[in-house]
Amino acid sequence: MPQSKLWNWLLKGGDSFMPTEAKKTTTTTMTATTTHEKIHDLNELIAKKAYELYEKRGCQPGNDAQDWLEAERLVRRSMRQR
Repeated sequence: MPQSKLWNWLLKGGDSFMPTEAKKTTTTTMTATTTHEKIHDLNELIAKKAYELYEKRGCQPGNDAQDWLEAERLVRRSMRQR
């Protein structure tokens, strides 16, 4: 009897010994990780650009929020142009 369940599973497209639910979870986790990495990379680019703006202003404190927003605008515009 167990052989017929395995055979049916293989006929339905089972391509490994990992159940379908586990495959979906793994794929979802990989997608979430990839998305998280992209957001992290974007934030890193924005932070670098914000620091460049800070340096251009002569390293004067007090405008960090404006620098961040301007950097975000510049990075996103640059990404859209690609």
